[in-house]
Amino acid sequence: MDNEQQSNYWNGTAGQLWVTFSDRLDAMLSPFAGLILEASNIKPNETVLDIGCGGGALSLLAAQRAQSVLGVDISKPLIGLAGKRAAGLAQTNFHCEDAAAISLDEERDVVISRFGVMFFSDPVSAFANIRKQVKPDGRMVFACWQSPIKNLWANAPLEAAMPFFKEPSPPPVPHTPGPFAFADSEYLTDTLMDAGWKTVELTDWTGKIRLPGEDVEQTAAFMMDMGPLSKIMKDKDLDEKRVQSALIEKLSDAANDDGTVDMQASVWIVRAGLG
Repeated sequence: MDNEQQSNYWNGTAGQLWVTFSDRLDAMLSPFAGLILEASNIKPNETVLDIGCGGGALSLLAAQRAQSVLGVDISKPLIGLAGKRAAGLAQTNFHCEDAAAISLDEERDVVISRFGVMFFSDPVSAFANIRKQVKPDGRMVFACWQSPIKNLWANAPLEAAMPFFKEPSPPPVPHTPGPFAFADSEYLTDTLMDAGWKTVELTDWTGKIRLPGEDVEQTAAFMMDMGPLSKIMKDKDLDEKRVQSALIEKLSDAANDDGTVDMQASVWIVRAGLG
């Protein structure tokens, strides 16, 4: 998708779904918010820019450490949710803007993002523009997904659906804007360096995350509604009941004794600097 398509997507059904499931998604992704905040080491006198802030979960956590936080996102529904969550917090603001083209009145000390930087149609240009919003000694810290193969939570729904495809799907084009655009660490590093960032450090985090749902059936239902599987179901006109049954069976292999599901996730925690 180009940036206009991304805007249409996140201001349509996808944005509304993220608002609906925001609490569950924030809980699932909470480990990464902690990793980003630890790596960014925000100080009380520093100002923060949160890229692709969504419903504002990371921004609100950063505001507990920073002088001020500005969260930006192209999704009006999610920015609306973020504003409601931040009601009464003077040091936190949210704007519906495209980070690839944003121009701030004042440079920020720190840029952070929780899975909000993988969707730029021209990532070098976007990261160069973000760099211009940062003070000369500033830094950027974000989390992005590694390959789908290493992210079993994302791969499992696709594996469950594949036997029902009427024809094979072509392999994904590497580096295409989307959740796994920066799976390739070399490409990610080159992109940031080409955008003018002077130092780039990638840290691998691989572990298990708790998926939404109190049991396997609830988790399967959630995964049918959210993520790439929902789009594939529509594009390929798949039988929902058959796919959901196969997904429940696959998730059952990863279920805990209480019925909840933990699955492997792999991310890059990226720290880029200008010094």
